Amino acid sequence: QALFGDIKCHSKYPTLIQERLKQNKDELIKAFIGLSIRNQPNLYPELNHLPCPIQYIVGEKDSKYKEIALKLKKEYPKINTHIITNASHNTHIENPTQFRSTLQEIMKNWYTHY
Repeated sequence: QALFGDIKCHSKYPTLIQERLKQNKDELIKAFIGLSIRNQPNLYPELNHLPCPIQYIVGEKDSKYKEIALKLKKEYPKINTHIITNASHNTHIENPTQFRSTLQEIMKNWYTHY
């Protein structure tokens, strides 16, 4: 599965591409290098030491990150997994209504408990 799923078929795809073309190429290269998983330390052992729950939002069609989310949920009970239907990696674009309601629910629970 391609990381970004069916985003090319989405009605907002042409606008998304136009916005991406306006970005600074050199800064994008720095971001890709700096944010590469290969360059990041494994922080999984630290998850149980966080004082608050972790909210993990993932698209149901994003098999790579959905698998990671489900694995993490088994190992770290503080992780709350939110699966956005009919979405792959760009959940906020592919299903903005469910993404927004998920964020609203997370924030409502956060302010109620913390």
